[in-house]
Amino acid sequence: MNENTTQDASPRTGPKSLLDDKDALVARINDYIDNHTSLGDIVPTVAGLACEISVGRRTLQEWAAADDVISRTLELLKAKQERLLASGGLGGTMNPTITKLMLSNHGYSDKVDNTSSDGSMTPKASSVIVTSQDVESIISKI
Repeated sequence: MNENTTQDASPRTGPKSLLDDKDALVARINDYIDNHTSLGDIVPTVAGLACEISVGRRTLQEWAAADDVISRTLELLKAKQERLLASGGLGGTMNPTITKLMLSNHGYSDKVDNTSSDGSMTPKASSVIVTSQDVESIISKI
């Protein structure tokens, strides 16, 4: 545990010293977003941030749910992650499988929409009527 945190915090609220100074917490989050590469992260992640400030991912999510400023700051982290993933994926500098997986968390998918705007590609039901004469004709050919 780093020297800036206290042991008397519950896992649900996180280290008290971080919550006591929200401006300092937001500054640390922004510092991570801006300097994630120097900390060894190719893209900023909630897990990476959690490690850097010594709290769990769930704690970060709970803080974001309870505080608009923290929520907006974490949204900025996610937006930067999405941007870096998209540009790295398109530029070929990132592993395509991992990039695809991570972008799925941002709403991206590789599903193909097979519908047409005018309905011309919509499957139509069809039916075949077979008469007794048709059956006899087929049987006679066997």
